[in-house]
Amino acid sequence: MSSTAIVKVAFVNDAKDGRKMGNIKTVEGVYYSVPVNMLGLFARGGTYEVVYEDNVYQGRTYHHIKTIKQQGGESSPAENKTTNGTGGHKYGATDNATAERIYVCGALNSFIAAGKIDPNANSVRIATDALRTAWRQTFGAPQGSNITTTEAPPPAKAGDDLNDDIPW
Repeated sequence: MSSTAIVKVAFVNDAKDGRKMGNIKTVEGVYYSVPVNMLGLFARGGTYEVVYEDNVYQGRTYHHIKTIKQQGGESSPAENKTTNGTGGHKYGATDNATAERIYVCGALNSFIAAGKIDPNANSVRIATDALRTAWRQTFGAPQGSNITTTEAPPPAKAGDDLNDDIPW
């Protein structure tokens, strides 16, 4: 027998090795198992109307989601929606701007930690511009765009931390 509930998602958990079900945890601490192909329909903080079935196994009741409807959205049957094959999106949907920021921050952090970029404002700005350009020319370039490149800053030299453009 199916039941309906309104849930606010606290966590979306991918399926474990080879399993067909992941789960969500509500802000109330209730877990619902979710088919892998539906996990991407949930996002942390989202509120959904779910239709689920209860199964009792070894004295414990498990809630298995069959359909979801985002509050104010369309119904989403499990068999009609799929994700990209990686299961749910642990950190929610990632748009192009967020992906670019993740790329730039990760690369910039690695370059600074490796001593390839001096962490002063000018070097970081130039490196950031270069990384954003690299992102657009590879992963995020809009069709027909004409993007120019910027020269990357020279590597930092030992003892060169006080040799900058600041006048004081």
